Amino acid sequence: MINKTRTSSAKRITSKLLTAFLTETYGISPAQPIKLLEGGTESAAWLVKSELGSFVIKIFDANVPLSEVNEEARLYEYLLSGGIHVPKVRRTSQNSSCASLQLEELSFPTLVMEFEQQRMCTPSQVTKSELFKIGSETAKLHKVIRKYPYLTKKKINGTKSQSAFKAFTQCINSNSFTKKQLSTFSLTDANLVKIANSQDVELPLTETFLHADLALEHARILSNGEIYFFDFADRKWGSVSEELATFISMLYQWEDISFDKWRELKTVFLDGYQSVTTLTANDYEAVPAYIAVRILRSTRYLSILTKDEPSTHVVNWIRRGYELGKLLTSMGKN
Repeated sequence: MINKTRTSSAKRITSKLLTAFLTETYGISPAQPIKLLEGGTESAAWLVKSELGSFVIKIFDANVPLSEVNEEARLYEYLLSGGIHVPKVRRTSQNSSCASLQLEELSFPTLVMEFEQQRMCTPSQVTKSELFKIGSETAKLHKVIRKYPYLTKKKINGTKSQSAFKAFTQCINSNSFTKKQLSTFSLTDANLVKIANSQDVELPLTETFLHADLALEHARILSNGEIYFFDFADRKWGSVSEELATFISMLYQWEDISFDKWRELKTVFLDGYQSVTTLTANDYEAVPAYIAVRILRSTRYLSILTKDEPSTHVVNWIRRGYELGKLLTSMGKN
């Protein structure tokens, strides 16, 4: 989402260093200049074309343990065996699923995957049939991943949340708004906290292993029409409601669409999900609270990440988040 350059950022790595690393570690010699792909806040990905085929190499932030990347590779193998379309990992010359790239005193975990032709849909472009299928495939993903033998069930955070407004006002991007807008955001922020904290913590919810950053960006359309899930770096155990809320909130925050369009997209996605798995009344009731949580957490995260970095993307993302939050409160969370 943001090209934030930091000491441990993977975006520091040069194409020359990466080319040498690929040849030595993976036996892949690029036939063309490698291409840095868009996206990623703390990681970076390059498209590599070689005589062996086309690959994507993802380089993680140096603060990410190699063990976590190895676990993501193992998860991909499991999901593929369960019929879920995810990246196919290419192993190193030493038959490891991942490796570390050294740059000065830092070690960057890497993962190489086969490139598959894919298409990302935006909220304004995605068709109803595509979105319905993303919903149904998400439900299938949850069914398969729930039985993942290596998962660790940690305590679920729930919907308890704190205000994000203070962090936002300390970010340079808050200067893009008028006093009137900031006043509205402050009120909306407080209402979002109320919505998030009003969720009954004792309410039983359906749980599974979550992607935890599910959006159209990470659920793309392959050339054969299948849904391709990737980037499980934020994976965790949690409630289905949280996963659905994450996807639904991103439908509005990604780009400017009308509230009517957002409601339509939300309905189609949930219909697709429920064509495979029926949501309980509790699951459905918890979605608005998790949307509130997502808005607050993403606002706080982006505000801290870009505290001194002007970003039009962040300005628009936070604006849309508070717009959606205002809608939630005016609709009684529905």
